[in-house]
Amino acid sequence: MSCYELVNGAFEEAQEPVDQEAGDDYAQNILKAGYFHQICTETHESSGAEVSLYETNDSGKPRYFIDVWGVSQQIAGLIARDFPHLLQTMKALAPLVSLVGLGQQADIDADRVIARASRS
Repeated sequence: MSCYELVNGAFEEAQEPVDQEAGDDYAQNILKAGYFHQICTETHESSGAEVSLYETNDSGKPRYFIDVWGVSQQIAGLIARDFPHLLQTMKALAPLVSLVGLGQQADIDADRVIARASRS
């Protein structure tokens, strides 16, 4: 997986703070790296793409880690050094986050249509 950091308005490759080889469960690897889950776009009605925000108190690591998943695999990780940097990074990611939300809404709507049809 690739990791990026927003530098002067452009994304550049960065050192990933999560050890991908620490085990089979990447979410557990994030926790082992000292990050805790703060925010996620995941919905209980959708199994599609999602964006998750993690934070750490470890001063030797970037304060924030953003994990971006597609439907079938991880797309990228991003780091932000502090809260203002996080806001800039999220602003740059806004179109992608909107796309994730549209996909989730389409899945939710399709599930509702199928559920209604099966009750008829």
